[in-house]
Amino acid sequence: MNTKHSTTPEELNAIISRLADYLLTHRIDNQFRELAREEARQISIAQLDQLRNMFHDPPPQSDAYDLQQHGLGGWLSACQFAIFELIYNLGADALPFIREIAWGEYDWTQGNAIELLLRFAAEGIRTDEILAEIKTNFPQIRYEAQLYCMQPLLPELKQNAQLKAIFDQLRNEIEEFEEVYAELTEEVVDEDPYHLTNEVFQGTVLEAETVQKTIMEYEIIGSLTIENSDSALFPTVEGRARILISDRCQLFQAEGESVEPVSLEEILSAGKIAVGNWTFSLPEPPPPAIIPGMITRIG
Repeated sequence: MNTKHSTTPEELNAIISRLADYLLTHRIDNQFRELAREEARQISIAQLDQLRNMFHDPPPQSDAYDLQQHGLGGWLSACQFAIFELIYNLGADALPFIREIAWGEYDWTQGNAIELLLRFAAEGIRTDEILAEIKTNFPQIRYEAQLYCMQPLLPELKQNAQLKAIFDQLRNEIEEFEEVYAELTEEVVDEDPYHLTNEVFQGTVLEAETVQKTIMEYEIIGSLTIENSDSALFPTVEGRARILISDRCQLFQAEGESVEPVSLEEILSAGKIAVGNWTFSLPEPPPPAIIPGMITRIG
């Protein structure tokens, strides 16, 4: 951490862009963590408010960002992850700032901040304090933030015993934490024979048709045949998958840089959609969440 002088806005933009570029081409891995650790040496704790302003005002998009591949909000999301990784490397001095975001007014970045708190607790930094905060606040925060704070850490549980111990303790003591964990790890699959899910994904619609049927308590209103899905939940055949959608789904169509609600009847073959109760790739203001916004695969 640089404690002598502040990085200029141009330098800070360059740092975040480099990290976001890496995320778009490699995703989160140990090398990303190391790169962020090195970059954070140039940043001062006094720049936290400057970093906060960049949550929704990121550096200009780089050549690594591809709208078709990464989605409308892909660059913003990568920059936010990069910024929070820099903040994490500022250490315990950044905790008051992180807590303010984690337990403050809802924003997409709330999940990022809670993720950092979980990592600090696993590192033995203010562990008891952080766990007490999570036990008090986690049941009260929005479902989207609960999902978003946990999902990036799941791949690390197998090799990070300290983090797994934190997760195990919270799963045992917070019902909502256990429910979200089960949702993300598909441990409820036996109770979900129709593979219902809240997952949000994007794909190009090739065909849409009206369907009227009931599965469990869900009213199915149609089916979509899509390609280029970014979800591993729906196995594709020759790059295509067919899904059933319920009346609880939200559909959005992307045209250029805008995203607008669209009905099943209005979906065109060239439209790109997000299906489900939430998407982190939509620009602000986000649509109202409908929980659960169920989709189901057939197959």
